Amino acid sequence: MISHFIDSYLNPDAIELLLICHLCTGQNKNWTMFRYIYHLVHVKKCFPKGMLTFPIRGHSYLECDKYTGLVYQQFRVEVPSDWVPPFEQAQRSPLPFTVIHCDSAIFT
Repeated sequence: MISHFIDSYLNPDAIELLLICHLCTGQNKNWTMFRYIYHLVHVKKCFPKGMLTFPIRGHSYLECDKYTGLVYQQFRVEVPSDWVPPFEQAQRSPLPFTVIHCDSAIFT
């Protein structure tokens, strides 16, 4: 997903990659993420600098976190595609969430 964003949406003139990850163990707090940033900076040379930040626990008050919590409370899902409508409708202002439909091809 990060590669898709970099390739599809990011301005090619970007000079720094800053990723913010929650401290949740399931959200990329692992060596794979560090290796990926190293690869982008030192091998592919996409950015001169890359940084991975973990916010202080309990201090994430971003709108996306609030809406994600509400979606988790209000909807029961059985397959990944069930997440799409709730997230597409979760926020309208200032901009609705953009949901990117993923199949196995996006991860290769």
